[in-house]
Amino acid sequence: MTIRKILFLTGSLSRQAGGLFESVRRLAQSVPPDRYTVHVVGLEDADFAEDKAAWSPMVPRAVSYSGPASFGFAPRLMSVVREINPDLVHLHGIWMHASTVSLRFARESDRPLVVSPHGMLDPWALAHGGWRKRAAAALYERPNMAAAGCVHALADAELNAVRSFGLRVPVAVVPNGVDIPAGTGTEPEHGAGGNILLYLGRLHEKKGLLPLLEAWGRWRTLESAPWRLVLA
Repeated sequence: MTIRKILFLTGSLSRQAGGLFESVRRLAQSVPPDRYTVHVVGLEDADFAEDKAAWSPMVPRAVSYSGPASFGFAPRLMSVVREINPDLVHLHGIWMHASTVSLRFARESDRPLVVSPHGMLDPWALAHGGWRKRAAAALYERPNMAAAGCVHALADAELNAVRSFGLRVPVAVVPNGVDIPAGTGTEPEHGAGGNILLYLGRLHEKKGLLPLLEAWGRWRTLESAPWRLVLA
């Protein structure tokens, strides 16, 4: 079939999604509008009203949910997906109610499904879920990803994580796009001179910030080179 209408199905549509807010939003905005129509559906949260305009020219559709935000049970989500009736569903993020919806729609419509785990199959992520993720994997997440026509991995490490999860579906390794800001020509706030080791990311235990600080402390006792650690 000819694919013209694409649905991006995700969790939070606001900054509460962390890095997914930037990567999913910019990917959706970069799809050629003369070739495809993109619909975006996700869960409504406290920051959605303020961040909604950032999705322009698209108008994302937020669905209310109940229960824990980590699962995001949205009773109306299936009916919204059916109403949009996309030619292809691109699911961003896993382990949530949206996975059951994408699986159900793919089965009943026989239309292609693409799944982007966004790091949620990494060993750290799997270890921080215990029996809940093992149950979710057996009940819906492994069948959901096995039904995908393609899994989108951001790097070779994520490809390995997909294979370790026991999936043999096709995997496309495509890194996130990056918007490079124009240079300002001014010195950064930390001043000029010396070498900089930059940490850029969320302040979250998954990102390894504490091991970085511990290693930095040990290294600084051995080295006198003019290096500074910048956390951004």
